[in-house]
Amino acid sequence: YSAGMDVDWDCLVMDEACEDAVIDHLEPIMQMGGVIIDYHTCDFFPERWFQHIAVIRLNTSALHPRLVDREYEVRKVQENIQCEIMDVSLEMARENYNATIMELTNNNWDEYN
Repeated sequence: YSAGMDVDWDCLVMDEACEDAVIDHLEPIMQMGGVIIDYHTCDFFPERWFQHIAVIRLNTSALHPRLVDREYEVRKVQENIQCEIMDVSLEMARENYNATIMELTNNNWDEYN
């Protein structure tokens, strides 16, 4: 689901209509239970879906080379690093959900490649 491409940031764009379509698609799946959603942001998913939320963190010294290896533009790498330093994903989860929020850190990415 996408409303288009942001060529400046080299990423897909989701507007409210796309978010609604994703929710409509996932609703019957989520009702079955036992589902894990892996996504970069969480603020548009209904709170009723989740009992637990895991925010996966990566030390910036490990994150930086990973983003460079993906050939991200310099400003996209910088923004991702800033977001990690400022706990953006963790704070977004805390602000939007009352579920149990677990902060998981993985500073040895090589173990998973």
